[in-house]
Amino acid sequence: MTYNITISEVAPSRWDEKIKLDVGGNIFQTTMWAGYMKEKVSAEPRYLTVFQDGQEVAVLLYFIIGKGSEVFANYYGGKILAYTSRVLFPKVTWIGGPLFLKRLTQDEKKGVVRLILKQINGKRIFATFNEYFEFLQQHQETFIVDLKHDEKRLFAGLQKNVRNSITRSFRAGLNYNVTNKEEDLMKYLHVLQQNRQRAGLGLPPHFPSTMMKKYLRDHMWVVLILKGTDTLAAIGVLEYNGNIIEIAPAISDFGFQKYSFVGDCLNWSLIKWGSENNFRTYDLAGVEPSSSDPKIIGIFNFKKKFGGQLLKRSMIWKT
Repeated sequence: MTYNITISEVAPSRWDEKIKLDVGGNIFQTTMWAGYMKEKVSAEPRYLTVFQDGQEVAVLLYFIIGKGSEVFANYYGGKILAYTSRVLFPKVTWIGGPLFLKRLTQDEKKGVVRLILKQINGKRIFATFNEYFEFLQQHQETFIVDLKHDEKRLFAGLQKNVRNSITRSFRAGLNYNVTNKEEDLMKYLHVLQQNRQRAGLGLPPHFPSTMMKKYLRDHMWVVLILKGTDTLAAIGVLEYNGNIIEIAPAISDFGFQKYSFVGDCLNWSLIKWGSENNFRTYDLAGVEPSSSDPKIIGIFNFKKKFGGQLLKRSMIWKT
């Protein structure tokens, strides 16, 4: 069947309410994230709507950013470099889209995606359609935990070793705090820096910060795992439309040395808090199940432990 679909870019007015029409509506497709990306990496947001016979069927927030801009975003002078890179070496990127405003079959959704890619490709010198499509097919899977279940069922869905870790954390006197206060964001940053230095890495492009809070407001938190006044581990949480996603988890040097089970405790605390606060889903932020890299396999096996369902999704597209 042939569909009369046209595409036009639209202004961001009422955008955030519109994307709630898809149950998968997420923070990365909001004007809040667009504002953050503009300041963080000098991104140029584009709001795109797909029409079928005059009716809106899909929406997508995508960005034009400079190649490498997310790598040096946290360094002094990074904003100037990001702007220069966007002018000289532009690329397209997006997360969490497109979102569909009416029920479509999988074939119809693929048709919409093809039109979107064709529309974007026609504007600048980007990668070929095949490169986009292959990237989608190979890398878009994630574990989703259904938070509508009660705590007993969620706990039963954990792998046995995780349940044992939760018992050990309780006996060790660990507890958790969910917060977005300035002083707690600094505690989170300290733990994140320790974790990244231990791994020989710089800070990730995006993590909970005062800049992110400026735009996301009460849609952003950090979960801190505490032993008395010591912060053992921390993870960022972003929310929209009842869907939460983790970002930039970290374990402190002390937590890494003394509490081998603290990573399990961290994710379970997020699940427990999400369920208690009536959120719908918890997204463990993507996995690559077909990878042969031992590190990536380890990440997959870790995220698999928390009882989520492995689903394909549209996470990020870029040249």
